[in-house]
Amino acid sequence: MKKILTTITLVALIIIAGCTDLDDIYRQLDEQKDKLAALEARLRTVEQLMNSANSEIASIKGLIDAMNKKVSVVSYKELDDKSGYELTISDGSKITLKHGAKGEKGDQGEKGDQGKKGDDGLTPVVNVKRHNDGLLYWTINGEWLLDADGKMVPAEGKNGEDGQQGAPGANGITPLLRINADFYWEVSLDGGRTWQPVKDANGNPVPAQGPKGDKGDDGQDGDANLTITEVGDVIIIVYKGVTYTLPKGEAPVMMTLTTAKNVGEKIRLWIEAALADQPDIWIDLNNNGIKDNGEAVNTFGSYVEYLLGAQTVTVYGKVGILNCSKNQLTSLDVRHNTALTQLWCMSNQLTSLDVSKNTALTHLSCTHNQLTSLDVRYNTALTNLYCYTNQLTSFDVSNNTALTILDCGSNPLKALDVSHNKMLTLLSCHSNQLTSLDVSNNTALTLLLCYDNKISGDNMTALVNSLPDRDGKEEGVFWVIAKESDTEQNVITAEQAAVARDRNWPVRDSEGNPYTPPGDTPPGGILNPLSLVAEYNVNPAGDGFVTSLTDCTVSGYFNFDDAVSKFSDITIGGKRYHLPSIKEWESIVPDNWDYVVFIMYTNSYNDISETVTVQGTSITMTSDFRTGVNGVSYALRYKGTSMVSAWRYEYIKDGNNTHMKVTSRSLKGQTGVTADDIVKPAFWSANAGNDVTRHFPAGGYSDSGSLIKVGKEGYFWSSSPNGSLACYMYYNNYRAYSNAGYLTRGRSVRLFSSGD
Repeated sequence: MKKILTTITLVALIIIAGCTDLDDIYRQLDEQKDKLAALEARLRTVEQLMNSANSEIASIKGLIDAMNKKVSVVSYKELDDKSGYELTISDGSKITLKHGAKGEKGDQGEKGDQGKKGDDGLTPVVNVKRHNDGLLYWTINGEWLLDADGKMVPAEGKNGEDGQQGAPGANGITPLLRINADFYWEVSLDGGRTWQPVKDANGNPVPAQGPKGDKGDDGQDGDANLTITEVGDVIIIVYKGVTYTLPKGEAPVMMTLTTAKNVGEKIRLWIEAALADQPDIWIDLNNNGIKDNGEAVNTFGSYVEYLLGAQTVTVYGKVGILNCSKNQLTSLDVRHNTALTQLWCMSNQLTSLDVSKNTALTHLSCTHNQLTSLDVRYNTALTNLYCYTNQLTSFDVSNNTALTILDCGSNPLKALDVSHNKMLTLLSCHSNQLTSLDVSNNTALTLLLCYDNKISGDNMTALVNSLPDRDGKEEGVFWVIAKESDTEQNVITAEQAAVARDRNWPVRDSEGNPYTPPGDTPPGGILNPLSLVAEYNVNPAGDGFVTSLTDCTVSGYFNFDDAVSKFSDITIGGKRYHLPSIKEWESIVPDNWDYVVFIMYTNSYNDISETVTVQGTSITMTSDFRTGVNGVSYALRYKGTSMVSAWRYEYIKDGNNTHMKVTSRSLKGQTGVTADDIVKPAFWSANAGNDVTRHFPAGGYSDSGSLIKVGKEGYFWSSSPNGSLACYMYYNNYRAYSNAGYLTRGRSVRLFSSGD
């Protein structure tokens, strides 16, 4: 090719030297420049043709060698330009297969003396075909490729192994193609030592470019027949009409991450692995498939920043925990790491995520992405699943029976079935498009966030009726109404809220504040819950009351079973009473021991949410508490209801008359009274005529016939069991609160009015 360029240049110089007209010289110089540029373009095309042809031959030979060496296909992926696929072979080699391309046109030649049409520019189609002897032989343009002796050229050795370059017919040979100085195709069968012309069916040499003449016709379309199909344990590849069957191989344990960050920026990863697996873990930061210096992972169990050498990186080895959050990831492939137990990939740009092969996964957090689907059917070991803030339109967790936490909020889900998730304790499905929800099978549930959906009417009734009964247990967290939301379409009525509260699921808004539906008001006519408490303890016979307000030695002692059986519904003096539940006791004494304190412990608590029961109605309100005066605590309770009231709790030490005195004053209709006001003695000395007061003697308890803590502490049964224990109201000289204890111990009984 260089000889041609040199010759043309010399001719141009001779022409220039023999001319005297400068304009003519410049014109001829321009013409020569144009011809040189055209020739350079032609040479580039020739080089591309040769490279493409030899690349296809190498691909075919690679497939044949892979079959004969009994190696396997570890993986394959589509090329970035969609022009074909790259195969990764188990011996570490790679094979590139490209779809057929359209054949090249013959160049438009200059008009010659005779004006003949130029020949077509052709690229020989090199392929293989199986002969009657069972071996593959090379073909060219569909005909057997023949050597100088007229023999067919084998593509594989008879023993099925790669042959060395040598005598044709004995070993597999790889042809090489080139275009000679006359722009005709030649083939070498000995690695480029000797060359012979490529001839067409008529025995004529095959041109790479048309000679001078009219424009040549378009070349024939290339063979676009490339398919890759997985069938069982094999991969079937049809390439250029020939079928190659290769076994599937095990891919190396790896995970591939692609980021929108630029090369030279950093990604931040948290990697954990079993101690025995750590030496094999490394990260291919330039994604060249080679472990280069600086690519070993030496730090486990904390975040490490890595400098990107490519936008796609691969983590090799059995990684147990991967956190790749906030890395602008556009794709994440974890299919080839079955050792993965925890995956955290939040706040990226993922539109898809395949975890079907990661069956050991117990924790998956893929929040704040752009996922439109998520298949977790095969992840039966999952216990924690966080997929909120995505674009999921449907979701199947029926196979995930081990789930204890499911957070699928902020998606466009229209339905959610959690009937198979009986171990679920926390369910967050807020900000979806749910019109119904059934949690009747989720008996372990303690938290349900379902606000900002479309649940109302009969479907809301069904939801509150499906809430697991938590009576006697810690109250459930039930956030059902979005606060100040324009999109909230849930509707819960006073009656539905009452059902939820009866199951110990007080209704709250999306910020955890008590929510009072329209019409949800305290029982009519009751201004002070303390007025419902009997004035005296039950006597030892259990058929009436004692006559002393404060004597610690005269009350009866009953174990839990006796108290429940005797006093669930009893009439004394013509009035009906009952043993109160612990929630009824909490309408008098708060359950938290920080709120009623009798020692010098100064503190203030404001807007404390309380859910209590008053005459069978569950009331959710807020309260303020003040402590710090020796022996006395104060509270402003039932704020926001008609029972708003001031409370004073006193521990009065007086030998066998030691008792807790509780005083309550209704503040209905009064405004501006604060908790700081009611700690002042002047508040209680004025307008005391409407105060309600009850005394609770420090009767202690009985155990195996012995009386314990008499004159020091008070124990008053409720009707609420608590596992193997039972709840009671308790106080001592330090504080008062709800507690739980043994069923067999004898404790005092104070009855509450049943209202008639």
